[in-house]
Amino acid sequence: MTHKLDDRNRIRRCGLVQSPLVAFVAGGILGGIAFVLLWGTTPLNPNNLRLFTEPYGREISFASIGVQQFLTTHWQFPPGAIEGLVFPAKTSVVYTDGIPLAALIAKIIASITGRSFQYFGLWGLFCAVMQGGVSAAIIFKYARDWVLAAVGCVFFIFCPFFLMKMFTHVSMSGQWVVLLALLFITYRESAWMRRWDVALWSGVATVSVGVLAYFTPMVGLLSVLYYWLRAEYGFAFAARRCALTLLLSAAGAVLMMWIAGGLLPGTEPVGSNYGDVPYNLNGLINPGWASKLLPGMSSGTAGGEAFSWLGLGVISAAAILLIRAAYRRRLPVNFVAQSLPFIVVALAFIAFAATNVVMFGDVVLFHYPLPGGLRSVLSAFRTSARFIWPVWYMIVILVVGSLTMLRAPWLVRFGLLAALVCLQLWDGSDIRVFIHRPGESSQLPLKSQLWHKFGPQVQHLYFLPIWGLTAHKQLAQIEYECVQQGVTTNLFWLGRYPWHVMQQTVEQKIDGLRKGRREKGDLLLIEYIGVMRDVELPSDTQAYLADDILLLGPSGMDKSGAGVRRVAVETVSLSGYMQHLAQISSRSMLIITGRQTVPATNLNDKTLGPLATLGFQGLRPTAADFSYAAVALDGKILLEKMVPGPLLLELQKGQLIDGVPLPEHIDISIDANRGKMPRVLLGNANVSRSLGGLNIAVYDPQRQEVIENAEFDGFSNISGVVVRTDGAQ
Repeated sequence: MTHKLDDRNRIRRCGLVQSPLVAFVAGGILGGIAFVLLWGTTPLNPNNLRLFTEPYGREISFASIGVQQFLTTHWQFPPGAIEGLVFPAKTSVVYTDGIPLAALIAKIIASITGRSFQYFGLWGLFCAVMQGGVSAAIIFKYARDWVLAAVGCVFFIFCPFFLMKMFTHVSMSGQWVVLLALLFITYRESAWMRRWDVALWSGVATVSVGVLAYFTPMVGLLSVLYYWLRAEYGFAFAARRCALTLLLSAAGAVLMMWIAGGLLPGTEPVGSNYGDVPYNLNGLINPGWASKLLPGMSSGTAGGEAFSWLGLGVISAAAILLIRAAYRRRLPVNFVAQSLPFIVVALAFIAFAATNVVMFGDVVLFHYPLPGGLRSVLSAFRTSARFIWPVWYMIVILVVGSLTMLRAPWLVRFGLLAALVCLQLWDGSDIRVFIHRPGESSQLPLKSQLWHKFGPQVQHLYFLPIWGLTAHKQLAQIEYECVQQGVTTNLFWLGRYPWHVMQQTVEQKIDGLRKGRREKGDLLLIEYIGVMRDVELPSDTQAYLADDILLLGPSGMDKSGAGVRRVAVETVSLSGYMQHLAQISSRSMLIITGRQTVPATNLNDKTLGPLATLGFQGLRPTAADFSYAAVALDGKILLEKMVPGPLLLELQKGQLIDGVPLPEHIDISIDANRGKMPRVLLGNANVSRSLGGLNIAVYDPQRQEVIENAEFDGFSNISGVVVRTDGAQ
């Protein structure tokens, strides 16, 4: 009776009616305040189109560029299709991570107003408000008090993977979709829920596709949990409603995916498969780098995707509840029976997230093979570690909700809950370092003025080939400049690619070059110089170097400003090029890297002889799988290494090798035959981009620049391509 009087007096003092709606409003306000405190108001400016584009190279950078292309081009069919990013094929706003539902609404507004804008900031604020509001409404069901619900929702607002996805993989900040599904489960006994459950569940499933397709199976499985819990009032009725809900949900999801362009034919995933990045079973209890008090554990191959730390505040709350239950020596009535559906569904989420390669830390507990067809289907959700999110939310709802229901005075419950919130925020405060705040200043990766003004002669830019050798930062800036100038590209960072059409286009362009033809309006960016073998440039085509990137385009592009120079392209033999290197009279550093090619080529005397003339002896004709690196300065061999498998080498500026100080930092990384390119950084410059064979760079320490760069396809005496400034001897 005392507790009831205390609650009534508190209600009278607050002057507010206790209801889930009041809790939702209070939680939403807290979510909005948290957003402003963490990210400020800068993201809310819709006219700042570059805000999420820079710094270039992040996931949100490509998403922002893709959305700008979507908003500024005419409507396609289906409505969510985008033309110009993988020209001549189409892609979808789904695969740019552009939040399809928001993008379609934004395009309608842009079509009416005639102005493009960015909506990621407003979307982020909306997600923060919904994250706080929906979670507060859920906790209210337990607490029956909007103040306690508002305090409890702070655990959800500062959920680690919610904060870290905001303005990085921005569509994933829409986790209120999962919380809505859990809200339906929490209020399953309400009259409005019993009447409208089929419509609500199928509606949220449809909306989930318009936010992020990863949320759709989460909502689907949670709807099964909902009807399982309702089955206690009639199994047959619940089963029929569940089947109808799943049918309508599937139909709505397919319709939304079609409208958003996600069902375009010929698209296929490129990247890791299901099982390559499994969720780590220690994720919920692994503080990683985020706890001030507890040491972190290894997250295995999943990395940040496995980070689902419950937090010290939540774990402490769970400990309090367990101690109390042990002290009272009894569990709530029907606890096991009521918990079984939640446990089974949670285990299903964990099993899918863990994949067929089950890990705890760095230890693989067990693994089992999957049929190729099944693995291909499951790879639609290959980053499966994200399926732990509903489990995290269910645990926190159970713990925080139970805490608010303790039989204790309101002030005791409020004080305990507030203290645990403070503990959670303090112990995990290091997470703020990993929160991306838009508006951070960055240095542009590309300096040449050519990228800012291609000129009216350029309508299409083609990457040849499309192996993804251009660094992400450079690729993003090139894509941005193309979108701003209305120039199409044939390569973009996407979730799925129309790979056949893209590859066919590349082959057509390379074949055209070998026949002495370049289509009018084309600018060809040569990612791998090996494609230039046996190519004779058409009469209307000039070669340029801009930021050490080789371009083939119309004459006059070097007049666009600083950082562009005309170059000659000639095909020479490896032995002939080695003779040229031996004749360089100026002080220079020679860097040679390479690996065995696939298929393997023999190392013959025509390859080894010129190298031996320069003093290099490390390559051996009997080599199989290997990586090779050599550095010479002023004719003196400073370094020569040949090892089986990968080669990682880092030499600091000023470091002595045989008594000779290095003039520049050198970082060499070669992955042998593992399908990744050798990477050589000299200072901050990437001087070698070949996929195989020998890669040769000549560096002038006095001028601090690479004066020549050659890339060869194989280790035999086959043709290579050398790029030199016009007039160079």
